[in-house]
Amino acid sequence: MPPLDGSVPPEYDPSAMANEYLKAREEFDPMFYLIGLGLFMLFFCLFNRDKKKEAPISHEDKSDGDPKKTFFTRDQLKADYSGTGPSGKIYLACFDTVFDVTSSANFQPGGTYASFAGRDVSVACAYHSTEEKYLSQAYDRDTTHFTIDQE
Repeated sequence: MPPLDGSVPPEYDPSAMANEYLKAREEFDPMFYLIGLGLFMLFFCLFNRDKKKEAPISHEDKSDGDPKKTFFTRDQLKADYSGTGPSGKIYLACFDTVFDVTSSANFQPGGTYASFAGRDVSVACAYHSTEEKYLSQAYDRDTTHFTIDQE
């Protein structure tokens, strides 16, 4: 109920409302949000950039005995690293990475995955199969395309 003397109550005073609005605007200025967003994006970009640079592909042997750093052909894997070669080691390749699986009984002759020894098993892994038809298919990153139909 408005006062009878004709004065404006403080909650309806336009100048008081304007002063409150200016005070609230100073506290929540949109410029602070833009500055905060800019700082967030700057720190995000600085801390999340990819530090790993791709090394150029080299066919020189810089392996120091590590099969993951050595370039192998499919024929080399089959002849020398199927467990029957002079070293007796068993390697397998999967999607351009070579693994030393000599210590696993699964890849030894008579083991569950003995057919994987000395081979590129990329296609077989993609199809979740140990069948010979998938083990004999060559994998090339640029030309091999997998389909959903797995027969």
